[in-house]
Amino acid sequence: MSKAFIILFVVLNQACLQQIACWSLTPAVYNISIGNGLNNSTLWVHCKSGDSDLKLHTIPRGGNYTWLIQTRWTLKRLYFCGLTWDHYGRKTFDAFVDEQEFVDLQCGGRHCFWKALADGIYLYNLRKGQYKKQFSWDKYVLNV
Repeated sequence: MSKAFIILFVVLNQACLQQIACWSLTPAVYNISIGNGLNNSTLWVHCKSGDSDLKLHTIPRGGNYTWLIQTRWTLKRLYFCGLTWDHYGRKTFDAFVDEQEFVDLQCGGRHCFWKALADGIYLYNLRKGQYKKQFSWDKYVLNV
């Protein structure tokens, strides 16, 4: 590797670390949060990765479930979550993908804030300062 490439790599990663607002080639910490914006309803959240099960969490109206993800050099991190809204709907989706496009363009930084509302699941983009609808609810079907 050339010395110029190494210097460029270090400078770009330092700029990213100072902003805490972008994906990084080096290991980094990301904050993921799922909020319950449903009217008078409980939200059930169950998130997993290939090597970690975060278990089922019950989120009251106005509450949040938050966790940190530490990325690694040797392993790309992907967390998917299943959300269930009483007997109205459910949705499973990728809540975090360790890729530049997801972190920078969708989350807008190292904090991915999801919110469940009556018409769907929204993701907040830090750089744009707004929520954008990502998914509609799948109809809840009771298996008996």
